[in-house]
Amino acid sequence: MKIAEFLRRGIIRVAGGVIVNYFKIGGRRHTLYFGEIPAKYFLLCERHGFGDELRRIGQKWMYLFFSTLTPSYLRRLSPERLLNNIVKKMWANLGLIDDFHVEREGDTLCIEVKREGTTELIGKNSFQVGFHEGVLNAFYNKETEVVNVRQTKNRCIYKFRLLPRSFKIEGKSKDEYRRLNSLPRISGVSIQDMLKNKVFYLKGQRLYFRGKIIYPVENTVIHLFSNKGLMLDKVSCISYDFFQKILKRDASENEKLRLLKNLMQVMGWGVFNIIKSNDMLRVNIENPPYGLQKEKDNWDFLIKMILGYLMAVNKDYKIEEVKEGYKFLGIVFST
Repeated sequence: MKIAEFLRRGIIRVAGGVIVNYFKIGGRRHTLYFGEIPAKYFLLCERHGFGDELRRIGQKWMYLFFSTLTPSYLRRLSPERLLNNIVKKMWANLGLIDDFHVEREGDTLCIEVKREGTTELIGKNSFQVGFHEGVLNAFYNKETEVVNVRQTKNRCIYKFRLLPRSFKIEGKSKDEYRRLNSLPRISGVSIQDMLKNKVFYLKGQRLYFRGKIIYPVENTVIHLFSNKGLMLDKVSCISYDFFQKILKRDASENEKLRLLKNLMQVMGWGVFNIIKSNDMLRVNIENPPYGLQKEKDNWDFLIKMILGYLMAVNKDYKIEEVKEGYKFLGIVFST
């Protein structure tokens, strides 16, 4: 089943700045990422010696996701059956991978993945090692150690050993997470509208905007990046490099700001209101996505990503002020 079929059948519901995915693992909020931005961020962090920190972020994200949101009836299945059937289908149908398989021999687990998102873009990276480690921690409830990793852009093999110690990371409850991410009103442009108007397009199982791949993922990871604070001052530069290549040069500033509003809202980041006044620009976001982590919800990575877009409109933009409230985020930019 492709993303288009998910949309048609209401398995992925999109409106009012929120994307909710109801496929198998219960309702959870998704956001859409331009894959190149986090991928380039990973490369930068790796080059500066933060590979292990990236691995831990990937591990914590997937552990919180599956340990919190997997329904109890699915946990009655063996982990291998759950991974090789339900999880594989979920990831493949969302265009995150082409194929996935896990085998167990004693306490050793071997995972083989074909064309996994981030690795397909940049090759070897520590984030995806932790990503798979966190999945195993959640389903086997045990600590793991890495035995061997082989990553190429088309095929990855990960070997882990289960350790006798149990594994646990505290996070938000499922009820709190859903309450924070609930939407009181539904309106606005949707992904269906963007596909109909050929702003987004599908190629196979994957979604694109102006030739750039978009991945649908649960949003906790944005808060983990932000709270860890690795190289965050470089995110706006990465975002600027990305957007200045794909924004239409002959478009007016108002057209580019309108595109920003529509893109961010359709991609599930909340309900956007952009107000331009002389040399000031205010971006108000209602219902920004909250994460599963126990620590503070932190949208710094998102804010830096928006700044990069604005820098592609006018290189002089900078962040002036950030205000946070209940289900509200306000950012003032100046030139």
